Amino acid sequence: MESQSTPSQRYVLLYTFADYVKELSDYCKETSSSTPNSSPDQSDHQSASRHQERASAFGIQNGLLEIMERVYILHVDARETKTLESDSVVDAVDIWNDLDHIREECQQDSAENASLQTACVWALFVWLYLVVHPKGAGDERAQMAVRNGLTASKAVASEESLPFLLIPAFCLGLAALEQEERDSVVELFGKIDGSFVLIDVRIYREIVEEGWQELDSGSDRTWG
Repeated sequence: MESQSTPSQRYVLLYTFADYVKELSDYCKETSSSTPNSSPDQSDHQSASRHQERASAFGIQNGLLEIMERVYILHVDARETKTLESDSVVDAVDIWNDLDHIREECQQDSAENASLQTACVWALFVWLYLVVHPKGAGDERAQMAVRNGLTASKAVASEESLPFLLIPAFCLGLAALEQEERDSVVELFGKIDGSFVLIDVRIYREIVEEGWQELDSGSDRTWG
């Protein structure tokens, strides 16, 4: 039987994402007791085998984790300054270019892994888009990313890959405007909830659903 530390290394991208959302969400502020930088999932390097597993984990070699960290930093900056500085906008454009590169490269991978990477790329695209354009959930670029990301997510079915769908379920869900898209997001959350991931999926689903209520009530922004 695997110890809890083993899947934490394999799913470092997922657990880092979950920590970032907790840090950024007012919903989780009172219950979040750790920061991403202090997470045991990122600091446990005592075992060489764990270190090797982390190095080969999904999202490490292709740069998704590093890009996600950059998006998180921009989100924090946007919160502190209330608007992005010109340098940050340049950084955002660089990140979008890097995401395009990963999306193109991943097409050479296995079908399911390519679909998972594509779904996560579009998810990070939407997250970053909402950082740069907080009121832009309805913009065509955001909506295109939602459609493409959900299509890719539907092709992910293996038990090992399902937990990572939390990333597209959350990020794409924040900009899902059509009922059909929202139904697909709810379905994704259901798949994740039935997997072995050691995360309370309910928290993230409720943040997304609260965002939908805000959008439906006339608000032009959903989160962050």
